[in-house]
Amino acid sequence: MKINQTLLFIIIVLIIGGIIFWVISKSSKNDLVEQENIPQESVTPTSAPELIGKVFVFSAVVLSTNVSEKFLIVQQEGTTSEIKIILSNETDIRKLGVPSNAPKFGMFIPTEKEINISDLKAGDKVSIRARNNIVGKAEISDIEYIEVLP
Repeated sequence: MKINQTLLFIIIVLIIGGIIFWVISKSSKNDLVEQENIPQESVTPTSAPELIGKVFVFSAVVLSTNVSEKFLIVQQEGTTSEIKIILSNETDIRKLGVPSNAPKFGMFIPTEKEINISDLKAGDKVSIRARNNIVGKAEISDIEYIEVLP
């Protein structure tokens, strides 16, 4: 009789434990579903300064260049706003490339070649690093470097 009582107690504990586990796992799945339904908005340095904080680097596409006045107009992908990038004599402009011995898969160190503003053309994808915060600005000077991406 003692064995039957012990076996009954173990079965009841297992059933209660299974119900508790099922309830907990179901609520975790509901939390994940709720998180997946959160709309993801495209946030860019010029679109929502109150959400971002400080930004010093961004990528964009060159729309036009003005060699004589040393500036270029760029646009971040996914936005319609144009940003004027004013260059100085200290601004480095370099073109990144893929080395000939780069592995097909994996990591490699890109090649770098210094270029001039006259080498930039519309459609080039660039990464721009400023020395100061650029959030909310439509005209940016004090550019540290511009990298033309491969």
